[in-house]
Amino acid sequence: VATGDGELQEGQTWEAFAVMHHYRLSNVAIIVDANRQQCDGAMDEVLTLGDVAGRLRAFGAQVIEVDGHDIEAIATAGETLPLAGPLVILAHTHPCQGMDYLERRRPKLHYVRFASEAEARELADAIGRQLAGSTPAIRPS
Repeated sequence: VATGDGELQEGQTWEAFAVMHHYRLSNVAIIVDANRQQCDGAMDEVLTLGDVAGRLRAFGAQVIEVDGHDIEAIATAGETLPLAGPLVILAHTHPCQGMDYLERRRPKLHYVRFASEAEARELADAIGRQLAGSTPAIRPS
């Protein structure tokens, strides 16, 4: 499962963790993009969650925190753990890393509209570098 930390502000997410804990599910891996943002702005301004890793552990999850910009760290997280519950990888990211033009659009990063073809290419190039050469098709709107 891939999700954002903003989803952790939703009740049904915690209900799902309760179910995974109750049934002792150990065949679930969840990557949380922990960028401290959600569609209404900074998470701490909308609803503070406090110790997210501690909360997840209280629901029986095994939590590993990694640099979310390090694809290898995400890919290998939990490889050596004997899974006794769902694995949650908190991938800490900065939503504008490598794309300074997006910084001026915060906090509404969920609704980015590229101002030009050059901005769209800049994002595609950054993603392509991260994924070792594959460049997704991203177009301005």
